[in-house]
Amino acid sequence: GKLAHEENACTDKDTGFATVEECNVGMKMDQKDWSDDDLVAQALLFFLGGFDTVSTAMTFSLHELALSPEVQDKLLAEIRENEQKNNGKFDFNSIQKMVYMDMVVSGKTK
Repeated sequence: GKLAHEENACTDKDTGFATVEECNVGMKMDQKDWSDDDLVAQALLFFLGGFDTVSTAMTFSLHELALSPEVQDKLLAEIRENEQKNNGKFDFNSIQKMVYMDMVVSGKTK
């Protein structure tokens, strides 16, 4: 259905911010004309916002690896073994076969 705004519902002066914001749902808002700059800025914000979680997960993973030399050594050994098997070339299939790499990455993204 259509949202309806009740004029009497928003008269309490002691309400918090969230209540006031919720109270304003359904009020007629002025239509904003979006300029090209506004649209580009909004699209860029959504695009760059997706990198935040990835960079945070990578930072945490690298920090944990730095604190665990035994994990680093085992992971490095698997990477070097894979490198030798594939003549120094990594592709999707060879990386998929790296069991310990998968465990390290999967463990950090939980």
